[in-house]
Amino acid sequence: MNKTGSLESQLIDAFKEKEEKEVATTAADAQKLVDKKEAARLKKIQDRWDTKFNSKWRQKNKKRKNMAKASRRANR
Repeated sequence: MNKTGSLESQLIDAFKEKEEKEVATTAADAQKLVDKKEAARLKKIQDRWDTKFNSKWRQKNKKRKNMAKASRRANR
């Protein structure tokens, strides 16, 4: 009777330890995923910022606006 009880307690303890490790690794994986998504979001924002405040982009945009205005004037 005593051996059965100790075997059960050993199995329960082993299961609890395995469960704790699994929970810890799952939390770590979830945190890595969140960090990866946040890094991707920040990179996307930084790329947009760089494009918006790039002097070449400004010049190209100004040229497009002026061409559109000239085209509308010519069509009047």
